[in-house]
Amino acid sequence: MKRIKSVILVNMKIVLFVFVLALAGTAQARELSASRIATGVVAPNRAVTLSAKIMGRVEQVTREEGETVKAGGLLLSIADAEWRAGLLSAQAALARADAEYSYKKKMEAKMKALFEQRTVSEDMVDQAALDAEVARASLQSAEASVALAQTRLDETHINAPFDAVVINKSAEVGQMTAPGQPLFVIEDHSRLKFRTAVKERDVTAIKPGQKARVTIDALGGAELKGVVAKVIPSGDPVTHSYTVEISLPPRKGVYPGMFGKAEFGD
Repeated sequence: MKRIKSVILVNMKIVLFVFVLALAGTAQARELSASRIATGVVAPNRAVTLSAKIMGRVEQVTREEGETVKAGGLLLSIADAEWRAGLLSAQAALARADAEYSYKKKMEAKMKALFEQRTVSEDMVDQAALDAEVARASLQSAEASVALAQTRLDETHINAPFDAVVINKSAEVGQMTAPGQPLFVIEDHSRLKFRTAVKERDVTAIKPGQKARVTIDALGGAELKGVVAKVIPSGDPVTHSYTVEISLPPRKGVYPGMFGKAEFGD
């Protein structure tokens, strides 16, 4: 009888041990599942701040906040009379330098011919060659001045580098601009992404191309099927988290800044 009780007691301990292991595995699975769910925000495909490069008076503003603009489309123009005059002056100087160089090259050739006829000295030939070289350098300088003047004139127009939405406008007609002054903030909403931070124990299990489910609170919990586009391979030393970017499918009503949750599949 004692032997039977001993066997029963051993079996009960085994069952209890297995049950404890099952509970531990379930808890670990729950912990892992919870760690694979991370909060974050919707972000634009790209965003830039457009700034003034020259000083001048704002002459025209073509877009307001919330409006769209095509790539290359004009956002703002600065009065350009001064810069146009500078370009014309540089072009005139270039024409003079070009004529001077042509004349000096002809004189160089002429001196070489006369030297072969023994009618001029070698020093005169060397001087003609030096004059031609100086004229060539002046021509190159004039060409650079024209290029710079054209660049300055082009900078009187602020154009969108890509299809975008105007997020912020800090320029008005009549306002004076200064180099480096922010004028517009624009964002590319053609493709949106979800930026989140995952714990360091999970980052190795997340790879580009992996599927992810993103739930946006503002959409009433609607789920978007995304794909991991990027895992930033440098973590925050304080929070021990890593940034992950998820490409989102097109969905009406989704805007940058919206809060949500991402769940990564196995």
